[in-house]
Amino acid sequence: MKTKIGIADAHGIESYLDKIGNEKQFNVLTIRANFNRQRHAVVYEITIRDKDDKEINKLVQSNKFIEALKYLKEHAKNIKLASSGMGNIEKSWSLIPNPDLDPYN
Repeated sequence: MKTKIGIADAHGIESYLDKIGNEKQFNVLTIRANFNRQRHAVVYEITIRDKDDKEINKLVQSNKFIEALKYLKEHAKNIKLASSGMGNIEKSWSLIPNPDLDPYN
């Protein structure tokens, strides 16, 4: 099992990092997500099996960000969303991925 952190938004996974070694990035991710709330950006922390982690990495590296987020949501064992104080992040999580939600699309 691995613990991953990152940002997801209307366009899928925006970032997908190992939590170990990137703990200091969590605040940066939160700031970036807050600046992009118009795209329903949220910061997540998940626990995922190694084989599923490899599949998500493969999808991200192939620029299949929407598919990667769908796969993540189906296979993650624990999902925690960072509270940003900037809108209902749980609702945003339930709505994404959906590029039509991006007002600048």
